Amino acid sequence: MERESALPVESALSDLLARREIRQLMFAYGGAADLGDPVSRASQLRAILAPDATIEYGFGRREGADAIIQTLNEILGGFEFTHHLVSNEEIEIDGDTARGHYLLTATHGPKDGAIFCAGARCSQRYARIDGRWVITSHLSQSLWNDRPQLS
Repeated sequence: MERESALPVESALSDLLARREIRQLMFAYGGAADLGDPVSRASQLRAILAPDATIEYGFGRREGADAIIQTLNEILGGFEFTHHLVSNEEIEIDGDTARGHYLLTATHGPKDGAIFCAGARCSQRYARIDGRWVITSHLSQSLWNDRPQLS
């Protein structure tokens, strides 16, 4: 029996590996938020963000890894802990770029208040640069929270 070309297998394997790496970026972004130490958080974010990455949340848009790291460290510094759970991931790959979407459930423990939870739909864009995937943009759209004053 003659074996078919290995190209489809290699292509499928390449796609699976790219999807795995992109899923790890989704988890690492949420995980960075959960690191209580700003230096560790900055290090993890620097490893997964493109230098010119952008983020957009309800508080506005930030451009560049340094501005993103500074903003997230300022916001997350007000919490004793956070816990971010990623689910329902969708990934679309187009060569060396990709798009991903996931649902996020986050628990927040403010230093001066009651614990609250929130849910969001996150959309990210990615690029493969020098053989590794990085986040080029992140958009977080609030879906719900258990503190109506935050809606």
